[in-house]
Amino acid sequence: MKYFSIINSFNIYQCEPNKDRFKLFGKNVLKLTGIRNGKAFCAKPFPAELLKEFDVEKERWLNLIRRPVNVKNYLWPVDIVDLSGNSFRKDYALLIPLSVGLGGYESIADSLTNTATVNSDINIESNTALVKNLIDAWCGFDEARYLYHEFSFNNLFCNMDNEVMFDFSFSVHEYNNLSDGVRVSIGKIHPDYADVYYYQAKSTKMDVISDYFSMAVILFRLLIGRLPYHGRLLEGVHNMTGQEHSDWIRKYHKNPIFIFDENENVNRLSSTTAYPERYEQRWERLTPVVRGMFAAVFKTDNALRQTPPVFYTPHDWRNALS
Repeated sequence: MKYFSIINSFNIYQCEPNKDRFKLFGKNVLKLTGIRNGKAFCAKPFPAELLKEFDVEKERWLNLIRRPVNVKNYLWPVDIVDLSGNSFRKDYALLIPLSVGLGGYESIADSLTNTATVNSDINIESNTALVKNLIDAWCGFDEARYLYHEFSFNNLFCNMDNEVMFDFSFSVHEYNNLSDGVRVSIGKIHPDYADVYYYQAKSTKMDVISDYFSMAVILFRLLIGRLPYHGRLLEGVHNMTGQEHSDWIRKYHKNPIFIFDENENVNRLSSTTAYPERYEQRWERLTPVVRGMFAAVFKTDNALRQTPPVFYTPHDWRNALS
């Protein structure tokens, strides 16, 4: 079956939908092959809600293709194809180049369960190298003035050398100012790493600070092995099934009190926390500067933006952690 680019009429692709499947980051994706150059591409179909706005937003997607980020660390589209065929229903997909090396990347989500990180400090030591590469990749994205908005360990991948790769996010958009925001479906945001201010529906848009907050959460969990508000207030709250986690995370976001807040003890780690000393030792091993940055970001009034927001860019984190 042939598919045609909506950008360049010379770009024609082919595939057999039932055969041409490629395992990318643990998921089966449709693989298209360029008829003229023989190169392989992954087709990422537009979600239904974006297809409705495609004609209005088309220029936005074209701009993303014209102005790519460093493809060493990001899956990035190079074309848009029409998948509609003979159907009257609109169906488009972004095309992302495939390379042999992508097969060696796996999601880091499974390696960051509480059990794994608590039981072995070796994982934390390995995460230190991962953090460096993650921040370097994030710096490139930030320098390009793009926002990602779907940060989670399900969208971040690494290989055996701790090299980092970001999956493509349909929420990506350009920004010029800190106040630039975009409406993002809350269903696309991983609640564990979400900006508290946005998750509590204080705003209908995500902005630059939303991304900076999410990345601070990810860095904290990589270095400490725990989410920043997972203290005694959540002890005893079941968190196993999907529904239990939904209930757990709602309570989590309603109590944004940092577990290492020097002025507030209500949500500190308790004696019933498994291996509390390990989290505390990891916290103490961080430099005073890094501890101060985490404390400022995760302070309750800062997370809720009740005061002028304190935030740190990826370059700030790179300088502090180097």
